[in-house]
Amino acid sequence: METVLTDSFTVLILLVSSSSTPDRFIVPGGGLEPDEDAETAAIREVMEEAGVRGSLVRCLGVFENAERRHRTQVFVLQVEELLEEWDDSKSIGRQRKWFTVPNALEELMVSKPVQCNYVQLLANKTAGPTSLSPTGVEDGNAAVSMNNPNASSSHGLHLTGSNNQASPAPAAEQTTT
Repeated sequence: METVLTDSFTVLILLVSSSSTPDRFIVPGGGLEPDEDAETAAIREVMEEAGVRGSLVRCLGVFENAERRHRTQVFVLQVEELLEEWDDSKSIGRQRKWFTVPNALEELMVSKPVQCNYVQLLANKTAGPTSLSPTGVEDGNAAVSMNNPNASSSHGLHLTGSNNQASPAPAAEQTTT
């Protein structure tokens, strides 16, 4: 298991290697399964893609893309366990890596710029009230962030799930990643 040493005030973001470009790191994620709510999808996706077990603490925000009729909910996750092996690490060799907020923003600007909104929202919420208006975000994304991953009550951020049920799209647009 990886060891991450930080002080209790350092916020870290856990990104995973992209399945299409393994040398780039992105926010882990995916869509909702049939009859699955966003909370359940958030817990499932972070487990499958990042090998993280935890429980949701609160919803941090909702990102909507009116053009694509997608909604992504952002959750704070209390991290309880980091697995040495997980589904995507075994099946596609997916890696996970901890980033500071500035480094996560730098990485995401190259690999998937729309996901910078998630990290900015987390940074703003961590620093105090936010004026960030989440827009233009794709469906089905997940991330983990922790103040101190070695502490017994660390918290994280998990973002997930398209919820096309709230604003139905034509069948061709209802696929999720």
